[in-house]
Amino acid sequence: MRKTMATCAAALLLCVAPMTTAWSASESAIDRQVRSAATNTDKGRDQLDRVVAADSTSDRLYRLDRALVFLRRSRSATEKQPETEAVARVRSENDRLMVRALVDEAEIYLGRRSLSLAGKRIEEARSIDPTDGRVRVVGDMILQAKSTDPYTEYTNTVAMRRILDRRAVSVGVPIRDRSLGRFR
Repeated sequence: MRKTMATCAAALLLCVAPMTTAWSASESAIDRQVRSAATNTDKGRDQLDRVVAADSTSDRLYRLDRALVFLRRSRSATEKQPETEAVARVRSENDRLMVRALVDEAEIYLGRRSLSLAGKRIEEARSIDPTDGRVRVVGDMILQAKSTDPYTEYTNTVAMRRILDRRAVSVGVPIRDRSLGRFR
């Protein structure tokens, strides 16, 4: 009887020991992913801080794109994680920084009159935080810019009709070939 109990105890120990190591291994995998997400959030924040020192809008866009790459990595790493305090902290910081970067990009695109790109950035920011004030204001500015664009199909002047015709014909044609007159 003692031998049987000792055998059962040993068997139980052999069954429970791998389960505890598997649990701790999965726990450490979650911790590694949270640390990785926090590191990517920090790298994104560093890139956002460097935007202020950028000299040109192209440099600003480059740094904002780099920040968004890091922040999107962080977001994808925390999406599948169970809700813990550390994950919630990383997610909230990441969402705040991501909205800031997307709105900054949208403002630059708005200044360049790239209204479709600005609209895409605002929609992405709105999907992250629909209550953000900057998102609403820049979204309204984009709508206003679209409604006051002089190059619309409803413009009647001859010069603007020619511009619209050239835009419609030369889509996808390299710039060097547009002036040859073959594509009219």
